[in-house]
Amino acid sequence: MIDWGTVPSGAQATIYLPTVDADTVLNWAHRTSVSNRLKRIDAHTISCEAGGVTFIPIPGGQRSTMSG
Repeated sequence: MIDWGTVPSGAQATIYLPTVDADTVLNWAHRTSVSNRLKRIDAHTISCEAGGVTFIPIPGGQRSTMSG
């Protein structure tokens, strides 16, 4: 979950998660969210517009600590 706080709505954000498959994240996101702003950039990077709160599902079976 990302709470964008004072980041201007509509600003473009890029999130790099080296140990997470972006396609798996997007598949989960599309199954669980009615409105989804996430887009695939490459195998480990997604993007979205800032604003409000953004939920990024992390697939199960991942290590408990990961960087992004």
